[in-house]
Amino acid sequence: MWWNYVSITIMCYLISSIVTGHEYGH
Repeated sequence: MWWNYVSITIMCYLISSIVTGHEYGH
């Protein structure tokens, strides 16, 4: 189902943003 694929894509994007923020936050 497309909504499941979109949800996974958004989750991956959010996780990447958080990880990147912690990496360059310091």
